[in-house]
Amino acid sequence: MLIGSPWGFAPPPPGSSVPSSFGREAHDVGPGSPVALVTDERLLLHAGPSNHPERPARLAEILKQLEISGLSAACVQLSSREATQEELLRVHSQEHIDQVFNSASSKKKGKAYGTPFGPDTYANDETPLCASLSTGCLLSLVDKCLEKGDGPRCGFAAIRPPGHHATVDKASGFCMFNNVAVAVRQAQQVHGLKRVAVVDWDVHHGNGTNDIFEKDESVLFFSLHRYDSYFFPGTGFVEDVGKAEGRGYNVNCPLDKGFGDLDVAHVMRSLAEWRYLICPLMEKFEPEAIFISAGFDAVPGIRQKGGKRSDGPDGPAISNGASGDT
Repeated sequence: MLIGSPWGFAPPPPGSSVPSSFGREAHDVGPGSPVALVTDERLLLHAGPSNHPERPARLAEILKQLEISGLSAACVQLSSREATQEELLRVHSQEHIDQVFNSASSKKKGKAYGTPFGPDTYANDETPLCASLSTGCLLSLVDKCLEKGDGPRCGFAAIRPPGHHATVDKASGFCMFNNVAVAVRQAQQVHGLKRVAVVDWDVHHGNGTNDIFEKDESVLFFSLHRYDSYFFPGTGFVEDVGKAEGRGYNVNCPLDKGFGDLDVAHVMRSLAEWRYLICPLMEKFEPEAIFISAGFDAVPGIRQKGGKRSDGPDGPAISNGASGDT
C-alpha cells in the first residue's frame, strides 16, 4: 500500500523537477523528501495452506528485497499498531469485526487453520491480531504523512492480510478488513481531507473498495484490472461508475486476460502525447492525498493467472511513473 503525494513514492534524484504541493500547502514534497515505511514481522504469523497464493513468504520476500536494496534503511521507519474498534467501525459493521476477531476458533480438525470466510480465505490463531495490525500499520502511515511539520509526506505499508476485496460486512478473497477504506476515513475524519483518491492496480478488481465508496463523491476510486466472467471476483465492468452522489467517482478500467505494459501505459501514463484516462481524472478531481492499492499479482513469479504486467524495465516504472506524472 502506497500513500502520499502524486509525485512519486521514493526520494527524487538531486536536481529533479518536482511539483511543490498536492492540494495542501503543508504537504510539500521536494528533492530529498523522506519516505516512510511501516510493517511488522508479526504479520507473517497469519498462515494457512503452504501452497496458498497469499502466504507469509510473499511479505517476507518484500521485506528481504527492501533490506538488500538499501531502501529499508533509506526510509523513515514507523512504529506499527493495531486498529481500534472505533477506526474499524468507520467502514465495517460490528458483526463483521466480531467475526474476524473470533475467526481463530474456526480451525479444522488436525489443522492449524480454518476457512470461516469461504474456501479461499483462511484464518489461524494469529489472524485476528494480524488483521488488526495490517489496518493499523496503514493508519500509522496516514497519521505520519498527514501530520504538520517536515516529516514524510509519502510512504509504503508492507502489510498483510490484504484488504481490497473486503466489504462492509464480509471477508473475501484473502481479505479481512478493507485497509485502504479505513485509512481513507482516517484521512478524512481525523485529518480533515475533503478529497481522496484510491488507485488500485491489482490484477483483480477491488470490489470491496468499489462498493464501500460507490455513493461517496469525496473519494475517487480507480481500478485497473483483468475482467471476464470467470476471473475473480467477476466485477469491475466499465459501466460500474458509482451510485447516487457518487456516480462518476467510481472508474473501472477492465482489461483482457494477458494485458501487458503497453496496455497499462495507455491507461495510466501522462506524457505530452499520452493523456488518456487516469491523469485527466486526477487533475479534475484534485485529490489532497492518493492511496495506491499496489497489488503485485500481475508480475512474473506470482502464482496467479491474469495480466502479464512485467517486472522488467517498463512494468513498475509505468505504474510508478504514472503517479509521478499525475
